[in-house]
Amino acid sequence: KLEHDPGSASKRLPCRCEQKLLQGELEAVTNMRDCERLKRLGRSSRREGSWVPRESRSETLCHACVPLRVPDRALGVLNLVRPDAASLPEEELTLLAIVGETFSEAISRALCYEKMKDAHRRAHQSTHEAEARYRGLFESVPVGLYRTTPSGRIVDINPTIINMLGFPSR
Repeated sequence: KLEHDPGSASKRLPCRCEQKLLQGELEAVTNMRDCERLKRLGRSSRREGSWVPRESRSETLCHACVPLRVPDRALGVLNLVRPDAASLPEEELTLLAIVGETFSEAISRALCYEKMKDAHRRAHQSTHEAEARYRGLFESVPVGLYRTTPSGRIVDINPTIINMLGFPSR
């Protein structure tokens, strides 16, 4: 679940995009201006390839906020910043909506895979522990026990019955 953790080491507060997503106000791809993160960013100068600080630019940066959601929760926000101050046109926002849905589905499937992998690991560990308990009980019980196939072939036999019948070992 996307949440702000006040105890996190980075002490990073959610930006406007994340706040809108968490409050359920960011349902579709939208152009956003004056996000806190954009205020800290410079923009690349195509001539020099250097970063220009926010204070030395005259235009306001704009970026597209793409909500990453699955039906039951918000996963995050994908932000795309233009190299100029123009808003992204509607056809690009539509394309970004498809990209966001694809990313959301991929993240959702990855999370589901991790849950399934963890459940499989726990089930395997639980089975291993149950087998160890059974084996310990089977080997140490003071009663003679054995298992056979339907045709009568002995599959497993415990030490107590071996001693009862006078055999030296299995």
